[in-house]
Amino acid sequence: MEHSPDFTREPRHRLSDVLVDRIQASIACGELRVGDQLPSILEMARTFHVASSTVREALIRLEGKQLIEIRHGSGVFVTSNRWPIIDASAAF
Repeated sequence: MEHSPDFTREPRHRLSDVLVDRIQASIACGELRVGDQLPSILEMARTFHVASSTVREALIRLEGKQLIEIRHGSGVFVTSNRWPIIDASAAF
């Protein structure tokens, strides 16, 4: 039987997924610790070369995982270093 090539599309990774993974990896390696304040949304957007809406989407997902807390008017803070196991090497 002849094998036909697999032309199915690779799943596309949203930029916010990549950003979530990178922030989680920063927490995993101890670069970010509980209580640390993350840079501003605009600063992260510039650093990661993404739109501020992409950063907001990533932060909302991280808050849903209870890793960070968004304090309107104060900033974004790391609240936990416990989460489902991730492959930290995949974030780089």
